[in-house]
Amino acid sequence: MSASSLNLGIDFLYARVHGWWGRSAHGELLDNLTRAATEENFFHQLQAAGIISITDPARVLEQLVLRQYERLGQLGEYLGGAFQKYMRTLQDSLERENFKAILNYRFFPERETKLTDTFVRFPGHAIHEKDLMAMLEAPDTEHFIRMIPEDDCREELAEITRQLAKDKDIMRAECAVDNLSFRRELAAAHHLWGEMKDVLLKLQGYEMDCINIITLLRNANFYHLDAKGLSYAWLEGGLELSRELFDRLATVHTPQEVLASLPATYRSVFPEGLSGTQQGSLDNRLHCKLARLAKEIFYDSVHPRRALAAYPMLLYLETINLSRIYEGIRFSLPPRDIAALLIR
Repeated sequence: MSASSLNLGIDFLYARVHGWWGRSAHGELLDNLTRAATEENFFHQLQAAGIISITDPARVLEQLVLRQYERLGQLGEYLGGAFQKYMRTLQDSLERENFKAILNYRFFPERETKLTDTFVRFPGHAIHEKDLMAMLEAPDTEHFIRMIPEDDCREELAEITRQLAKDKDIMRAECAVDNLSFRRELAAAHHLWGEMKDVLLKLQGYEMDCINIITLLRNANFYHLDAKGLSYAWLEGGLELSRELFDRLATVHTPQEVLASLPATYRSVFPEGLSGTQQGSLDNRLHCKLARLAKEIFYDSVHPRRALAAYPMLLYLETINLSRIYEGIRFSLPPRDIAALLIR
């Protein structure tokens, strides 16, 4: 993305992002979308609210991600400089989801769905179906690696691929890609100025803590790996959850033990008596706290730069919500069940 030639005032940009948020899926509109009942009604409500016009009903999730991707690019262009570079790292992270999908289909070809059904066609990074098929059918790992699309982290992605070829541990490979993306985002955030830097580091640090806690809870509920086996999943750069505590909680046997040992900030998210086996509810409570934090910063009109820095997180969570509503409608879930999946 080229450097921005725009020179827009902070007050203008504050009004612009609040205009975007005013045409976003939150509050009463979010409730209405959960009651859409059919895909057609869902698409109609999205268009009527000025959120997005679904042009290809067969690729709804892709279009939602592309809306997020393009909005990040717009905001980066408006502010330029270090903030634009930070927005670029967020876009890069979205693009690397394609690489994770390719790894899944390359090393686990028994999957029933087509890769092209999950692949997002980002502008300027087009890859044709024949190229994807060539990657999947490469005669060996090194041939596959030579076909990896251009990325600033191509060497790191090559090493992740080689490791996956050895151990066939897709969860470890996906965590390695996520770690790579978060490291680059944090590095870019550190080059920002003052309160914008503080906001981004706070929100991203909280998000990383959430992911680490979710990993621990899933380990206690499902994986049952030891500390060494789970060590690859650790994300460095969170706010309060230390590596030492993460390793210790990787050895506990129940999700209740994990919850009881968390820092107070995160223990307060979970009411007493909540079953630690309700993994979806546990995940959602953590993300809802992240959403409330982002909204509190976003509505701080006294410090408009902080609001600009908080918007990408709200956009990310909105994309998750819209995707969950769409999937819920596709699988004929009742509105109450869909609403329970949403991050508010």
